[in-house]
Amino acid sequence: MPDENGNGSSDSWLSRKIKVITGVVVALTALIVALIHFWDSIPWFTPVSKIDIAPAELTLAVGDRIQLAATAKDKQGDTLSKRVTWSSANPALVTVSSDGIVVGGDTTGETTVAATVGSVRGVVPVHVRRVSVAKVQIFPDSKTIQVGEHLAFDATPYDDQQNFLAGRPVRWSSENNDIVEIDPANQSSTQAVGKRPGSAKITAASEEQMSTAFVTVAPAQAPSPQPSVGSNTPVDNTQAVTAPPPPPPPFPHKAASKGHRSPASLPVETAAPAPAASEITIVGGTKMGQCPATLRILIGNALIDLKSDPQGAASVPFGDQTYSLHGTISCPGQTMFVADGQGSVTIAQGKTYRCVWTRQGAKNFLVTLAAQ
Repeated sequence: MPDENGNGSSDSWLSRKIKVITGVVVALTALIVALIHFWDSIPWFTPVSKIDIAPAELTLAVGDRIQLAATAKDKQGDTLSKRVTWSSANPALVTVSSDGIVVGGDTTGETTVAATVGSVRGVVPVHVRRVSVAKVQIFPDSKTIQVGEHLAFDATPYDDQQNFLAGRPVRWSSENNDIVEIDPANQSSTQAVGKRPGSAKITAASEEQMSTAFVTVAPAQAPSPQPSVGSNTPVDNTQAVTAPPPPPPPFPHKAASKGHRSPASLPVETAAPAPAASEITIVGGTKMGQCPATLRILIGNALIDLKSDPQGAASVPFGDQTYSLHGTISCPGQTMFVADGQGSVTIAQGKTYRCVWTRQGAKNFLVTLAAQ
């Protein structure tokens, strides 16, 4: 019943009005969404001509999680801002999320995954395999360190199609723990420490495959003498840059196979170090897109562990130098990626060098080092 001022009836009318307006807004929103989907579902209403999917073919180990990327294009090949719908032809074998992350199931087989806009579809074949290790790659493959110095090694197992196999255990060993001591734990990386001058072979094995690296241990360098407090000797505040010892001969394991002495029997070189740059800068090595990366670069005998962007590096030899690199990339919700690269680069004082990333497969990247 309305009160003496008639407010009850007024409140009821206002409440009904609000409900009607809310219902109209909800209906209009649903109509707009339906019209958008209807527009995209009719070929002559949508300009999409094809959908490109990267990678174009996908090989997964059981349980792998890999991101697919779909790009809608018009007849001229220009990219369109169209949201695709993902689907798997065999969800029992592989599933695909709404944002294109494909997950291999518990069984092996072959199927397809599709990205669709209206009636236009892009299809990528997917192979799920239970694979064995066909190759192990160790990084770095040779290095000179000093007595007491630590060196991290990485070992990466691959299948017979060069796909990175995540999570495979790796066994480590040193042929001479009196020269190079190593942590034998079954994991993809390990720490070696120089114990006394000499050379030793490091082995990384996964399943039936193995790879080797060679470490030369040089005597520890004595610290530069410092003038005593109160002496009349002038103090030189200029910081000297000490280059690392020279690297061992390239590919020593190949030389040994031709009848030469093994690295363990070779004397330690004591030649004068080559001139080195006191500072260069490396950029672009801590991320691939928005995914954090861990990357190490060996330039000559200088091993650079990239931890910041940009990052300065010291004691890198001048001139034309060969380099090799290795690292991993971690994207949310996906299996880890690996990155490798090798080449040559000219080192100059104070120069900046950029890491350039190129995707090579579902789980592999190639990284090159280029001067800016």
